[in-house]
Amino acid sequence: MKTTSTNNRNKTRSELGFLLPALVVVFVMSIFPLISSLLLSMTKSSFSTGGGLQLEFVGFQNYSNLLSDARFWGTLGNTLLFVFIGVALQFGLGLGIAMLLTQKLFGQTFFRVLFLIPMMITPVAVAYIMKMVLNFQIGPLAPIAKALGFADLPWFADANLSRLLVIVGDTWQWTPFVIIVLLAGLEALPNEPYEAAQVEGATPWQMFTQITFPLLLPVSTGVVLIRLVEAFKIVDMPIVLTGGGPGIATETTSLFAYYTWRTFDQSKTAAIAYLLVVVVTIIGTLYNNIIRKRALEVAG
Repeated sequence: MKTTSTNNRNKTRSELGFLLPALVVVFVMSIFPLISSLLLSMTKSSFSTGGGLQLEFVGFQNYSNLLSDARFWGTLGNTLLFVFIGVALQFGLGLGIAMLLTQKLFGQTFFRVLFLIPMMITPVAVAYIMKMVLNFQIGPLAPIAKALGFADLPWFADANLSRLLVIVGDTWQWTPFVIIVLLAGLEALPNEPYEAAQVEGATPWQMFTQITFPLLLPVSTGVVLIRLVEAFKIVDMPIVLTGGGPGIATETTSLFAYYTWRTFDQSKTAAIAYLLVVVVTIIGTLYNNIIRKRALEVAG
């Protein structure tokens, strides 16, 4: 009995020994920065004449100032717009293209590679490509735009058109990610339910709504959640395409944090980041609860 207990303790020590390096990395790279940035957000930062950073504890003053700041709410509204419309478009397009790619079509392999190309390019490069293509004065589409009467569209001066540019750019960039995940999920679905549905004379729409979509729901839930969280961090596309303009029409909360950081206001930047974390956490939790409830209804 004593031997068994000793062996268990030794096994536990060995397991902890293997886990310790990973725990140290997690603490140094994740937990410590989170705690230090939270403390930083509760201070007022300034630079002394000698160039040193001075911190004065102010509690939740940075948060209260941000919550009464119209610019913060404007950038948060832009972010939510880009997130919900962009992710909805990405999921809809991704699901449709993934289902097409499961069919036996001519050049299927070629199109699978073609649709994945935007994801292989950095967001900054995608934004510059869009900026070049949509330049209807000297861009590659200039002759077509002039012939159709679109040469004078104020892409970068009109708020709605600028927002559309950001959404289109982000959708083009990340729809391939949705395609990859959903395509893998579609190809893993069992054939038996479809064979039974065909015998009963079900239409393709009925098979999609009653078989494909419910069976694909776990994969769909995961890919949408990943894109929701990632989309809240969008900064490359608006900063290259529009610089956040006109005004703050396309300025996201992450971009607002970046511009604040450039003014050397470290404390306010940390507060913006934490408020964004709170928003993402709330929306992610609500999304998970809604999906879980929906899944239970389907299962019931």
